[in-house]
Amino acid sequence: MQVYIDNGSLAALVGFLGEAEAPSVENARVPEGSISAGEEVIDGVTFTYEIQLNAEATEQLVMGIPEARALVVQDLIYNSNHFFPGLDRDNWIAALEALQARTEYDTFLVGHGLPASRGVLDSALSYLHFVQATADDIIAAVQTQYPNYTGTGILGFWNQFFQPS
Repeated sequence: MQVYIDNGSLAALVGFLGEAEAPSVENARVPEGSISAGEEVIDGVTFTYEIQLNAEATEQLVMGIPEARALVVQDLIYNSNHFFPGLDRDNWIAALEALQARTEYDTFLVGHGLPASRGVLDSALSYLHFVQATADDIIAAVQTQYPNYTGTGILGFWNQFFQPS
């Protein structure tokens, strides 16, 4: 099995998964190539690329397809799924608020859950604001507030290494 990951991320995986479950250094492979912020036309279709820093992850690609009014937001937004705690929730909230102000996109292809309309921005912001304001027993609070959300396995990460700020 080839794993596309750098050695620093591999060390973090060992910490999360344990040595028996994490891929070995011998099988780790750094991806080749990169995508830069900007615009590209492929077979007559325009794609826009933006890099979002320090939200759910250190760095995330946000890809727009303007002609389709669609934005691939990946893990910036989860649709009816519990969120990973993220690196900087204040920054993540600011990024989503900035997306709310942009009206050129109607469809959001999210990292977890079904594609969604603009209303998913409100739901995501509500979720992140809720966890920011919850100080005690985050897992129970989130499950009570969002009982129909899927992806409950991710909630273990809240108490494992992140706490609301």
